[in-house]
Amino acid sequence: TMETAAGSQFGAVKTWTIKAAREMGVFLRNPRALVRVVVLTAVFQSCVAGVNYCLLRGLGAHLGMGEVLVYSSVALAVSMLPVSIGGHGIREVSYWYFFGLAGISKADAVSTSLLFFVLVALFTLPGALFFVLDKKGQRHE
Repeated sequence: TMETAAGSQFGAVKTWTIKAAREMGVFLRNPRALVRVVVLTAVFQSCVAGVNYCLLRGLGAHLGMGEVLVYSSVALAVSMLPVSIGGHGIREVSYWYFFGLAGISKADAVSTSLLFFVLVALFTLPGALFFVLDKKGQRHE
């Protein structure tokens, strides 16, 4: 029945969630790994902000790197909320709102978000291509 199927699905989700929580606990008790992840996350956020800074400059909008870092980080965090597919729409609204607070025109803010998406998509395509080709090669072995 449908209730049984739904119950087994929720049971599987519960089991997976408990296992994931345990694994995160193991990670959080490893200070060396935790410090590395925090440092790499700071570098990643700085790189995202740097790209957005250059995109805004290219559009003729001027904003300090510190402000771009703050707004980019907040917009990225908001776009990770599980309310859309891949943050699409949410990211653009976040850029529109947060960069708008800093005086960036709505058009420049949304353009920055869309250009950022295009750049990320273009530079991840080679990885996707290798993934697809690798999967095809595994089928023939």
